[in-house]
Amino acid sequence: MNQIWIGIDNGMRSGAAVALDAHGAIVSRLVLSVREHGGIPHVDAHEIYEWLRDLSADDWESGGFPVGRRHMHVALEAPPAHADSAQSLGSMERCYGAIAGLLLASEIRHPDWFSWRPVHSGNRLESWQRILLPEGSDTKKAALQLARELWPHETWLPSARHRMPHTGLIDAALIAHTIRLQAAGELPMALEPAKRKPKKRKRSNLVIGS
Repeated sequence: MNQIWIGIDNGMRSGAAVALDAHGAIVSRLVLSVREHGGIPHVDAHEIYEWLRDLSADDWESGGFPVGRRHMHVALEAPPAHADSAQSLGSMERCYGAIAGLLLASEIRHPDWFSWRPVHSGNRLESWQRILLPEGSDTKKAALQLARELWPHETWLPSARHRMPHTGLIDAALIAHTIRLQAAGELPMALEPAKRKPKKRKRSNLVIGS
């Protein structure tokens, strides 16, 4: 069964998804869209569902039946514990909830060829950024540099009209890259906690028996 590794960068306005094949080549990508329901913006989960459905089979018969299933491994970036504003955090949590619900339903329905898990960013020991990027680096610059090294022919532009690389596409590709290498045992699932140096005891001036 063919393997597909998918990373999803969580974000209402900057989210994206990228799919890699078993060799790490990009096979598909998606910049997440936003719809409004009752005046409240929501990530377009239906669009994500259709994208995943198209990726799930090697080909489709005219009657809509799959020809050759692909085993799909999906990683969705979890929202951080803190954000610049409560509105921004709420937006990321709402986006995560919608996508996670879709992924969970897919896993329940197709447990033999679909699986997903959350991944973390930031300073946590299991953060994909800490595992993959150089320690102490500017994560956005380091991510762009690594993405250009791994996929030199990819522009990272969301469309021909844009001139700036899409950070969501870059992060999604690197998330997929991370879980693919973790599954192969080439990257750890988490970093080892730093060992604290024992505190030096102060020398006492007390003389025993004096």
